[in-house]
Amino acid sequence: MDAVTGNASPQISMPGVQSNGAPFVGSITLFGVFILSLYGIIKTAEFYGYDQSAYMKYVLFYIFIFISKLILPNYAPKV
Repeated sequence: MDAVTGNASPQISMPGVQSNGAPFVGSITLFGVFILSLYGIIKTAEFYGYDQSAYMKYVLFYIFIFISKLILPNYAPKV
């Protein structure tokens, strides 16, 4: 029911879209994109001749952020 008019509003459900209209991306998809991105970054760095000690700190930091996003709650509770 609509609080203003009292009319019932139809709920349209689309696959792959959350109730707020934002696209839903699953954890497996994020993991795949993350792994492909890291692989591309590492291979690009190797191609240009960078030593692993120069960029591995950043790669490990991004891995930490990704794991944190999967484990920790990533929504704000409604008050």
